[in-house]
Amino acid sequence: MAVPIYSVGTATLTAGSNAMVGQGTLWVGNVRPYDMVIGQGGSVDLVLSVVDNTHITLLFNWGGTTQTAQAYRILYTADDPFTQTLVRQVMQSLAASALVALGGLTAAARQGVYFDATSTAALFDLSDAGRALLAAADADGQLSELGFSAFMKGMIDDADAATALDTLGFSDFIKTLIGDADAATARGTLGLAAVAASGSASDLGSGTLPNARVSATLTADKAFRQGNILGTVTQFGGVPTGAVIEADSNSNGDYVRFADGTQICRRTLVTVNTTANTYFTKTEFFAASFAATPHCVISPINTNTAAVTAGWWRANTINSAAIEFVASANAISTNTFNCVAVGRWF
Repeated sequence: MAVPIYSVGTATLTAGSNAMVGQGTLWVGNVRPYDMVIGQGGSVDLVLSVVDNTHITLLFNWGGTTQTAQAYRILYTADDPFTQTLVRQVMQSLAASALVALGGLTAAARQGVYFDATSTAALFDLSDAGRALLAAADADGQLSELGFSAFMKGMIDDADAATALDTLGFSDFIKTLIGDADAATARGTLGLAAVAASGSASDLGSGTLPNARVSATLTADKAFRQGNILGTVTQFGGVPTGAVIEADSNSNGDYVRFADGTQICRRTLVTVNTTANTYFTKTEFFAASFAATPHCVISPINTNTAAVTAGWWRANTINSAAIEFVASANAISTNTFNCVAVGRWF
């Protein structure tokens, strides 16, 4: 304070309040903490802080009567008591602060300070990577320190799950499937029949897949089932493209064709009456053609074949088989034989 007493202007002091309001005062630079305030009735208080030229905060609530815009006096506090008071306050603050706890620690390289559950100061290891993470200016910098790519940081910044799925490249169909509320809705999205269509929900638990739950458009090149094991056997470049087994018959007998290329043809061969010691030959066609001449097995059906003294059956071509023999006596009735041919259809 420039002068021992400052009393420029007037002041309002309110009983029970620590606010002092000046009128026409210039307190900044002329009043400082712990200067003494004296009111009209002789009541005394101390300055805690100077807010501005017209406002002072008192150390204690004003104990005198209220005075409004009246004369006042502020007595200057000498430097020594002022300094001593400030020093005592600083020392008390330091004694009650964390600095005391910090003073008990032994500093070491690459360590940080923290306070445990009992507010006791302690040290912890702090690596270069940890310090870099703490030093990052913002979340983006921290993610970079953690090794996140720009793509992953972009996904983390996505506002919601739908945006994140877009970032991941999920299609609208998959996003719909993920968003389905329950299994029944998901089955509908996938185009699957409802469980009730099988006639029994237990079918799924037992491992049985009834026909009612299998799409009729599921072709044999994708899955075999009861409805398409039997059918037309086809292939392309040696790879089966149709059913597993094909079976049929016609005027030339019957045949069974398998997806692996195997084919079996069977038919009955009939010979007409023959004359003794006469060479006989006859050709019969297979019910289905082979890719190459098949192997044939011939067996007689009736006893008239006893008249056959020399002869054989053989596969003649990919389409037919021939019987050739010489009879030792007249065959007065027809001779009947079974022919089984085994080969490949491709």
